[in-house]
Amino acid sequence: MVSRRALLIGTGSVIVVGGAGVVAAVETDTLDDALRAVGVEPLPEPAPGDVRLTALALADAIALVVLAESADAPTEVIAALIQQRDSLPPGRPEAPTVGDDLAEACSTAADARTSGAGQAVSIDLAQVLAAMAAGLDQCAATVSA
Repeated sequence: MVSRRALLIGTGSVIVVGGAGVVAAVETDTLDDALRAVGVEPLPEPAPGDVRLTALALADAIALVVLAESADAPTEVIAALIQQRDSLPPGRPEAPTVGDDLAEACSTAADARTSGAGQAVSIDLAQVLAAMAAGLDQCAATVSA
């Protein structure tokens, strides 16, 4: 018969060793490989910096649509800004960084997206932010003309 003390020590040891193994697998980036080996498909988690870049882009996109609609901007500019806003995943937007002048606001947002594309961990996000920057530059040029 096993005593309670031996059972608790044995169980505690297994939990500590198992926990240390999981921590080691996370730190060495082998946890996903181990999960795949036993038939579990892990879901990727976005990098926290990428989540913040997306929230900043969403905040600017929302503010730009409101600004364009209130400034009676050309319909193609409003349509492009709406398309950019709607292409971003819903979330908690940060405080927008745009001003009151639409051309300047689009240019400022384009610079922020270009900077974000360079900071993004995800290649897909970097491509989206770079494309957004190019579209925002076109909107700024259209409004300025």
